Amino acid sequence: MASSRLHFGLLSFGQCQRRQFGGVGVMIQQPTCKLYFTSSSSFDVAGKLSNRVLAFVHHWTQWHGHSELPLCRIEVESVAREHVGLGVGTQLGLSVASGLNRLSGRSEVPITELVQSVGRGARSAVGSYGFLSGGLIVDAGKTDTEQISPLEARLPVPASWRWVLICPQQGSGLSGESEGQAFEQLPPVSEAVSERLKSEIQEEILPAVREHQFERFAQAVFRFGERAGSCFATVQGGSYHGQELIRRVDWLRSLGIEGVGQSSWGPTLFALFEDESAAESFVTYAQQDPMGESLEYQIASTDNSGARFFEGLSIEGE
Repeated sequence: MASSRLHFGLLSFGQCQRRQFGGVGVMIQQPTCKLYFTSSSSFDVAGKLSNRVLAFVHHWTQWHGHSELPLCRIEVESVAREHVGLGVGTQLGLSVASGLNRLSGRSEVPITELVQSVGRGARSAVGSYGFLSGGLIVDAGKTDTEQISPLEARLPVPASWRWVLICPQQGSGLSGESEGQAFEQLPPVSEAVSERLKSEIQEEILPAVREHQFERFAQAVFRFGERAGSCFATVQGGSYHGQELIRRVDWLRSLGIEGVGQSSWGPTLFALFEDESAAESFVTYAQQDPMGESLEYQIASTDNSGARFFEGLSIEGE
């Protein structure tokens, strides 16, 4: 079972002479991506997002040079909504690749091979490294010659901290072809902005996690997300994806919540709390507030361990 990924923002794009993309994010235990793999006399796939699973299986099969699909049954028991900013594609794809590798007798596969075998890692590598180890992930960005961005830092997040996911019941962020077109329209991120984002990570976000300084971390994550999001303003309409999300961020901040941000293209927002009790109190209040009553809420803890594999070839993560 694999986890979900929150992405706080990218470091750079549009400047070919520098590393591209990069960024920082965290793995969260909820929602989960849970798959079962069993040997079979023929190939079969069942459950949620079966078409995406089938596409990943075909990609894995062709990448390994096999002429036929693997003799197994794959069942997806649970998975988050697609295209809401939780990194479902990467977690599902790497889960498929890992399960098929294990059925083939290969439990230890380099991350570059794992990612390439299902066609992931084109931009951010936060979810890829997070799949392996969980925690807070910083990826350095990639050059034209690299298949995946190098891992710059990985830290465990204090177990008591909680992330409240806030998402409209309908709607989605950009993905696939529309995402690619958006990047073509965006102006390059200036070197000065990239350096400020890197400094925020190195001087505030990472030290705050190491030293378990909740308020410092929450404030730094908000600043980072605002600045990184502003680089997408020509497509999003601001630091967040649309006026409705901008209003929701303002609402959350007006309640005194410091650690607020948009994950990837949204529409999922997150709010950070110091413990379970504080998160539960917020959700109870928000569900009765006119600004928040029509939204979906989920309290998530940080996944500090990465995807888990159990006998019988189910892939688990909390």
